[in-house]
Amino acid sequence: MENITELLPYLLEGMNSVNESIVYQSVVAVSEIIARSAENTAAVVDSAAIGPLLRLSTSNSCGIAKRAIFAISNIAATSQKYRDAVIQSERIKEAMRHWIDHFDDLGGVVIWSFSNFCVLSEIPAEIVPELLDGFSKIPINDRKAVELSIQSLQSLIKEHAELVKSSGILQKIVFSVKEAGPILAQSALRLLGSIDSVDVEMIRNLLETGDSGLILECCSQIFRICSKPENTIFDARFINILSEILENHQFEYQLEVSRIIYKISSKGIPDQIQEMVQLVPMFCRLLNHRSPDFLKNIMETLYIILFTVKHYWFDIENYREQIDGYGGVDAVANLLHHESKVIAEVADRIHNQFLNDDDWD
Repeated sequence: MENITELLPYLLEGMNSVNESIVYQSVVAVSEIIARSAENTAAVVDSAAIGPLLRLSTSNSCGIAKRAIFAISNIAATSQKYRDAVIQSERIKEAMRHWIDHFDDLGGVVIWSFSNFCVLSEIPAEIVPELLDGFSKIPINDRKAVELSIQSLQSLIKEHAELVKSSGILQKIVFSVKEAGPILAQSALRLLGSIDSVDVEMIRNLLETGDSGLILECCSQIFRICSKPENTIFDARFINILSEILENHQFEYQLEVSRIIYKISSKGIPDQIQEMVQLVPMFCRLLNHRSPDFLKNIMETLYIILFTVKHYWFDIENYREQIDGYGGVDAVANLLHHESKVIAEVADRIHNQFLNDDDWD
């Protein structure tokens, strides 16, 4: 430590040299000192090196600028105290803006550096616009850069959600799923869900990929949206999406959708259930499914729909006729003797309360 303290004044002098080679070697040495330990970083900060490093981070020499940016961002990632010391430097916003403006030359160093500013909590608001501008420059096909950006945005969202939402960065990743890849698009979608920024178009775009993780995450987002207390009306476009998954996708997704539909119907909101009525024909076709879990979800939902129709709109006879036309009456009757007692019990409830021949006259 004593050797480093003695060495730093010479390195600072070297950073002020007119000889570009000496400047470069001095910045490299300071950068390596910082990288070794927090104790070394403290010594660098105490030596008043932040100002010269920020100045050199805007150097015309790309090599010098990159090394200086590395050093600065490593200081910022060491502790809140040192990050604040960097941010409070009068040159910081000017330097960050320069890095953004020269992104094509500095490339991934900028994203890596900006991500270091987000490692610690309580990110100061004064640099958030610059951070978001930097992350907006990410080349979507650079998956490592996208991953770093998403991790940083996850930290920023905790304290600056509205700024992250309005930046459009996460939306850009979601709509560029082919370039970013499904795993990163899934992470971006999940973050957008946490700030209520998922819409139907995003979900449709991701479902078209056929990726299992994305489809399941889309299902989760639909459930989250429709389960919010203020959403008392089930968006018909979501109904269409869920219907498409039920009919055309693999069992794994069908089971998840059946859970979603059952959970939403269980809330007992009449306006949402009324939108679900259009799913009854499909439910009737799916009553021959082999999975007891899937059948239970579908049948419980069908029961809730019929119960709501009977008690709110008094139109059960019309729906019984429709269900009979779709083969639902016979399908429910067959399930009365299902090997699963749970399925048989639900079938019994539906049959006796809504479909019993004795009540049709």
